[in-house]
Amino acid sequence: ATVSLRAGETRLLSAVVQGPKGETLRHVPITWASSDPGIVTVGPDGVVTGRRFGSARIAASAGGRRATVAVDVRPATGVSNTRGRTVG
Repeated sequence: ATVSLRAGETRLLSAVVQGPKGETLRHVPITWASSDPGIVTVGPDGVVTGRRFGSARIAASAGGRRATVAVDVRPATGVSNTRGRTVG
């Protein structure tokens, strides 16, 4: 799965930690990280913010496990390109 957002836009990601029998483990802390904070940042609560055009991966880690999701950041609406035309 890929998450798409525009520069300046935020989105809340969620992660579910499961035990060996598939049960949900509610009190396991989750650590979030971005592969490229210049493109997309992620806070300790899983809120991602698009910074600039590009792609990066967000990782959620807990209990020795790690999952990632791709994030594509598009230009903000109404950004002018080098020829003065509006894109987005």
